[in-house]
Amino acid sequence: MIEVYKPGIHSNINLTKAGFFRSEKHLVWQLKQIWFITFAKYQNFKGSDYSFAFLRPTEKIQDAFRLEKEILVLFSRYSIFDSRTLDFVDKLMFEYHNRLDKLCFLLISNDKNIHTKIKDLTLREPESRIIVPFHYDEFFNENAQDSIWNRLKEQFYGRDLFSFESPLQNDTYFFGRNEFVHFFYDKYRTGENSGLFGLRKIGKTSVLYALERQLIARDEFSLLIDCQDPSLHKRKWYQALEFIIQSLVLKLKSAKNIDIEIENDYSEINASRSFTSDLKKIYERIERKRILLIFDEIENLTFSLSPTEHWKNGEDFISFWQTIRSTYQANNYLFSFLICGVNPKIIETGEIRGFDNPIYRMISPKYLNFFTVEQVKEMVGTIGNYMGLTFDEEVFTYLTEEYGGHPFLIRQICSFIHNDLSKERPINASKYYYKDNKETFNKRLVDYIDLIIQVLKNWYPAEHNLLEQIALNKSLTESTEN
Repeated sequence: MIEVYKPGIHSNINLTKAGFFRSEKHLVWQLKQIWFITFAKYQNFKGSDYSFAFLRPTEKIQDAFRLEKEILVLFSRYSIFDSRTLDFVDKLMFEYHNRLDKLCFLLISNDKNIHTKIKDLTLREPESRIIVPFHYDEFFNENAQDSIWNRLKEQFYGRDLFSFESPLQNDTYFFGRNEFVHFFYDKYRTGENSGLFGLRKIGKTSVLYALERQLIARDEFSLLIDCQDPSLHKRKWYQALEFIIQSLVLKLKSAKNIDIEIENDYSEINASRSFTSDLKKIYERIERKRILLIFDEIENLTFSLSPTEHWKNGEDFISFWQTIRSTYQANNYLFSFLICGVNPKIIETGEIRGFDNPIYRMISPKYLNFFTVEQVKEMVGTIGNYMGLTFDEEVFTYLTEEYGGHPFLIRQICSFIHNDLSKERPINASKYYYKDNKETFNKRLVDYIDLIIQVLKNWYPAEHNLLEQIALNKSLTESTEN
């Protein structure tokens, strides 16, 4: 049962002692007419001063937006909005993650162009949090309460938060996969190698991004290698090793301003020695912390699957992974690796054209599973609440059963529902509405399903043929019965 709060401010809060300006006290006075304010503080961050407070949703707010956790409100005193402000928001969200809602916050700025800047930011970065922007002056007119309420509706109900097609690059809309992130982080911490596999668009790369964020938060070092980049798979194996080292050095330069001079001999004969030597240099410069190499879309560097001939039918795969394996076995404190893709053939084939596979059975594959009904409910229900969109309980079950718990497909269906329903919010998507429109939604989903099936056909032909036969037999059975 969610505790109901009335508008107001906690008796222990002293805004003067907290360091709030006079104008900011007035802003708080206006906010406390709608929210219950539980916490207030002033803080300096990267040379800038900020005041902030936590807003507990009142009954009216809960009814309109289904908010449960406290909402951050940040006061930016400066006449020019600086992107460092959002870095401070990320810091607060991390420090107070048990209290604050991660999807949204209020930003009250002295920049007269704040609305335009936030709108531009949202267009550039669709994964950004819901930022509800205000200018200071909006709180000093007689319609301030109406302005606040209308702005909340505008920002919460105006965006389609289901429609992301690219991998999720921050935690804001990341649901249902934390156990995988923790699993791979534990593998890294113990110096073990690992593998993540699963269907197309099921969320593998989103897991990798989340893992990287966890490593960054703990000041640990990783490199996410996109194997479908021609800059990598068009190179020979020894050039690919040098490319990885160069990428590590560039990331170190960018993230930590550390310069490293790498070995100059990445020939076929000496590439393996140079690779090990350079890894040791990097290891020393990052305070002897293990490096995690993450290979995404690994099929592009895999025998018989790569689009590049010398990886597909040549010996590059063998030489590349012989180097990785031998370097790891001799110096397992230096690094570990994680490979990710659709097909685990890379670790399940013992012999390749007469050569032993260097990483055969070296790691056990972990498969990214589909969402359960509870995970679908958490994702769809949480995101829908911010859009003024609720669902009958049965809809969560229908979505899980009819789309196999595939999170990407389910989000696309919910996006169709959002755009199809009235923009007068809040509104409920009933089980009857869902059933009446399901076939229409399915037709709009065909291209996405074709993409997933095509990958299955290309890389799992035996499994694809089996599923095709099952579908044909089922169709034949149903036709006979009818």
